[in-house]
Amino acid sequence: MNKIDPTGAPWSRLTILNERRQLSLVLSFVRDFALLYGIGASTCARLELAVEEAASNVIEHAFAEDEVASFDVVCRAVPLGVEVSVQDKGVPFDPTLVEDWQPRSLDDAATGHGLGAVLMRRLVDEFGYVNRGAEGKEIRLLVHTDEEPVRPGDLPPDAPFEEELDEQPPAAGATARPEVVLRWMRPEEAVEVARCVYDSYGYSYINENAYYPERLIALNQRGTIRSAVALTADGEVAGHAALVMHGDNAPELGMVATKRKFRGLGAASKLVGFLNAACLESGYDSAIISSVCVHPFTQKVARKSGFIPCGFLLGDTPKSWTFKGISEDRDQRVSEVIGFKQLRRPASVPICPPERHRDMIESIYRRLDRPAVLAPAGRRRPSGATRLEVDMSSALSMAGLVLRRCGADVVDQILDAVRQARREEMRVIELFLDLSDPGLPWTVAKLEERRFFFTGVMPGTKWGDALIMQRMEGVQIDYDSIVTVEDPTTELLDYIRRLDVD
Repeated sequence: MNKIDPTGAPWSRLTILNERRQLSLVLSFVRDFALLYGIGASTCARLELAVEEAASNVIEHAFAEDEVASFDVVCRAVPLGVEVSVQDKGVPFDPTLVEDWQPRSLDDAATGHGLGAVLMRRLVDEFGYVNRGAEGKEIRLLVHTDEEPVRPGDLPPDAPFEEELDEQPPAAGATARPEVVLRWMRPEEAVEVARCVYDSYGYSYINENAYYPERLIALNQRGTIRSAVALTADGEVAGHAALVMHGDNAPELGMVATKRKFRGLGAASKLVGFLNAACLESGYDSAIISSVCVHPFTQKVARKSGFIPCGFLLGDTPKSWTFKGISEDRDQRVSEVIGFKQLRRPASVPICPPERHRDMIESIYRRLDRPAVLAPAGRRRPSGATRLEVDMSSALSMAGLVLRRCGADVVDQILDAVRQARREEMRVIELFLDLSDPGLPWTVAKLEERRFFFTGVMPGTKWGDALIMQRMEGVQIDYDSIVTVEDPTTELLDYIRRLDVD
């Protein structure tokens, strides 16, 4: 079956029986689709091997030995490349927990029998596992199209960082600084945007898509991001910022970069204002922004633009993420503070805060001016099916968990995801829980017994406001080195620091 999904991305679905002899049909289907949509032969071979392992695990473990059943393989042409999802409604089983490969014989060592289970996650660029409860489960495998990142060419020499928050008046006798014009990025400007990001971050920016002009163009065409540029009078790209769209969630303002030679023009704050207006015009009620905590500048841009701090993502990015021209003294992973801006006042939001954090959550909601109806205190044990989504990022050494529903086995499922994350050598685990779920207070209390701790809230997700918890795996957070620029942020960080069990 071939169709176009609601986002405009071509996709095809193959439904097959749970017979091993039908694996060749799966591989032919995946190979032909991937080659059709721009995946090179060597990358396609990696994808085939990963899909073979995922499908084999469904055939061998998802159904009873004599049960005749079917499962689906769905291929999608997405902005970054091709995504394959293997979907079934069989017995719950997580193929990511297959033991590391140990050859049981010389034949195994020679043929690589059993090696696919280990390589499945490492052969693809992005990997995700979703337990959908009564709807079954899904493995997602994505490979990027074969592209070369932008070549920086001749770049200006290192220059001292100038605060971008406000326009800096020219020195006496100096030539007046140029004005910048703000508008949406055109496809032919994607190369200069990538060079702008390189100029600000080198090759250490966390979202590698910023270095690939073709990806920037595709992501904008699909509406996954909306790139805005600040241009000088002669049309040179001086700065960039983007709305990163997360489905129906509040858009995130990100990918903010200014060429060093144009710092001091206020391009960053002007771009943020431009995107705020675009969110409002597009009908969004709110927006979010993540500001790094290794220097004060991005937090000041967020504050000036009306974003209110509401949570932290501690150790969110590797310590290799650096800023060219900004002096930093750090030896740990980078933490971020989440800012939230209400563009329209919503109806009252129902939330079920854990009693231990009730006062802090109430304080955050007052600062956000976000009306909330708080449920009475209580710890009702959840029942029914748990819905948990798990994503692993090898590049970030971070696991992201989204708990859409607390069910009877919620703690067991989360601990299974923790074990999976540890096997994958994830250093940081981030968990987002639905604040309106009546089972949340009980769940939070149980998770706090297992080294998870509260780090704030993130309003405006497509399924409601979220409570954030984190767990560190061998990472020590140096709270004294985290930079904050206003009292509410400092107070929230001090509160979190007292909760951190590590």
